[in-house]
Amino acid sequence: MFKKTNSFIKKHKKKLLWATAGLASFAYHAFDPTFLFRQYYWATDSIFESKLERKIEEDFKIDIEGDDDITALLYLHSFLREIQNERPELLEHIGKIIIIPENVSNLFFVEPFKKYGGRAFPIFNTIELRKPFNVCILAHEAAHTKYFETSSKDALNFNHLFKNKWYKDLHWYAPIQLFFSSSSVKWRDESCEPRHGFMSPTGALSSHENIAEYVDKFYLKDNYAFWKQFKKQDFSFDQAVNYLLEEKFISQKQHDDVFNILQK
Repeated sequence: MFKKTNSFIKKHKKKLLWATAGLASFAYHAFDPTFLFRQYYWATDSIFESKLERKIEEDFKIDIEGDDDITALLYLHSFLREIQNERPELLEHIGKIIIIPENVSNLFFVEPFKKYGGRAFPIFNTIELRKPFNVCILAHEAAHTKYFETSSKDALNFNHLFKNKWYKDLHWYAPIQLFFSSSSVKWRDESCEPRHGFMSPTGALSSHENIAEYVDKFYLKDNYAFWKQFKKQDFSFDQAVNYLLEEKFISQKQHDDVFNILQK
C-alpha cells in the first residue's frame, strides 16, 4: 500500500503541489479577502489622500487609508471623537484604520467571505472597517488593538473570572464559524443573547473577543434594555466590568451608568 502511495505521489508530484498551493491560497483568501486591496491603499495613500483624511490623522495620530468618501470620513471622525471623550486610552494603540469601499466589499470574490463589519490585525495594530460602520464596531476593534498590548498576566486575570464557562453551550464547530464571521456564531439553541457572563456567543470563544464584545456594548445608543438582561444572569459581572475600568477599556462614567441601570 505504501509503495503504491509513494508511486502515486512521485507520478503526480507537480499536480499535487499545485493543488496544495491552490487550496492554501483559497483558504487564506477566505480568511482575508481584502489583503491585496489593503496593499494597494498603502501604496497609493500619499497620492490620493484627502484634506479630511489628513485632518483625522492630525487630530487622532492614526493613519487613515482606503475609501475617501466624505460621509464615511465624517462619521469616522465623529466616532473617534466620541471614544476619545469617553476613554482616550482605547485609541492609543491604533496604528492605522482602513475603510473598505462598498464597491470592493460587493465584488463577487470578496462579498461571500466578508461577513464582518470590522476586524483588527496585530500587525501595525491595523483596523479594517466595512461600510456602513458605527461607533460600536469601531470601539470593538479598538479594544482588540488595546488587548494586543495587554500583558499575558492581565489577560489571565480576566480569563479566571469566567472559570469553566468558556465554550459552554457552544456548537463544537463554533471556532470554524468565527473564522468566517463572528455574527454566525450562536449558542446551541441558535440564540445570541448574553449568557454565562459573556456578551455574546462569540465572547465565549476567547478572552480578546470577550473583552471586545464587552467594550462595544458600552457604546450602544439605547443600552437600557440590553443591560437590564443581566438581572437574569447566573453570573455576577461586577468584577469583569471593574477589570475593564481598571485596565482603561471603559470610562468611569460608562461604568457608573451601567451600574445605575442595574440598580433600578
